Amino acid sequence: MYVQLVGVLALGIEALLPIPQFLSNYRHKSVSGFRPSVVIAWLAGDIFKTSYFFFGEANVTWQFKMCAIVQFVFDIGIAVQFCVYGGKSAWTLDGKLGQEIEQELEEGLGAMKR
Repeated sequence: MYVQLVGVLALGIEALLPIPQFLSNYRHKSVSGFRPSVVIAWLAGDIFKTSYFFFGEANVTWQFKMCAIVQFVFDIGIAVQFCVYGGKSAWTLDGKLGQEIEQELEEGLGAMKR
């Protein structure tokens, strides 16, 4: 039971990794600073992984399949953001982004001190 719980937790964490990047891109309406090569690598890896889970000979449990789908959907979302926000710079958004980043850094440092 313990090993299964740790496995599901690890799968869930991996599946949720692209979500903070997706939300940050959406909030700032920019993909500035995020490399397209990372998105391409994520998509390629997830295409192979998901196709193996669904079409491979191994008996892969539903947890793996579900996490692969979630991760792939957010990777596609980030790829779409590159198409939509690709030419926009995050630093030109009314000067608010610099303040938001500074606030996020201060909050993060404050949390680390606790």
